[in-house]
Amino acid sequence: MTDSAIKLALRLLKNGIRFRCKHVAGKPGRPQALSLEVTHDCVAHCIMCNIWKIPRDVPNLPVTQWIELLSSNLFADIRELDITGGEPFIRDDLFDLFYGICELKQKNLPALRSIAVTTNGRRHNQRKCRSQCKNRHADGFKPDGAMGGKLSILLDYNPRY
Repeated sequence: MTDSAIKLALRLLKNGIRFRCKHVAGKPGRPQALSLEVTHDCVAHCIMCNIWKIPRDVPNLPVTQWIELLSSNLFADIRELDITGGEPFIRDDLFDLFYGICELKQKNLPALRSIAVTTNGRRHNQRKCRSQCKNRHADGFKPDGAMGGKLSILLDYNPRY
């Protein structure tokens, strides 16, 4: 067994014991990964997903309310955040959400290491994403597929930008 496999096994064992102790004590464990459906609007109409069938008059939650929700102590252990929908890049204020999350990272989300955006790739512009990430305190941008898939934004809050 390699060192990395042993470390992973020990981390999983530690997490299992921690969650079991919390369960026995009647305390809930806090999530370490979270998926936010920031919009139900989509241009793709994929056959495996029917989110686009949600009526247009059902409003999307504003960025301020997402930020307020994420500032809860419940989410302090979040390491991975997935932004999904519909098509998240339809939202004009998506980068404002990223910026708000970066601001929360210092105080409320200290364990957060990455944001992954699930997208069909039809509405995002890689150059714009890189530019916005650099301007908004995010460390990197990595598309995981040429068309669709996930876009990863690695967070390293740096107020010098």
